[in-house]
Amino acid sequence: LLASKLGKKASTNLGAIHGEAALMAKDRSNRIEPMLTIEDVAALCQVSGKTIRRWIDAGDLPAAKLGAQWRTRPRDVNSLIRDRLT
Repeated sequence: LLASKLGKKASTNLGAIHGEAALMAKDRSNRIEPMLTIEDVAALCQVSGKTIRRWIDAGDLPAAKLGAQWRTRPRDVNSLIRDRLT
């Protein structure tokens, strides 16, 4: 409706804008978010690094071993905390 009021050129521009917005949203979903080390998570949760390693080994905290260090996503730490609060 808005495009018909603005004319064909405006319609093309609106389509391009919507297409760019969709690409930007897709690009954001593919970005790698910052990862936390075991020490980062331990400090955040106020527990030992050994406890974090136990959570990883038990499958309670998803993590990836990158090189010689385990890393986890902040959203996975948040999920673990939320799950344990309920």
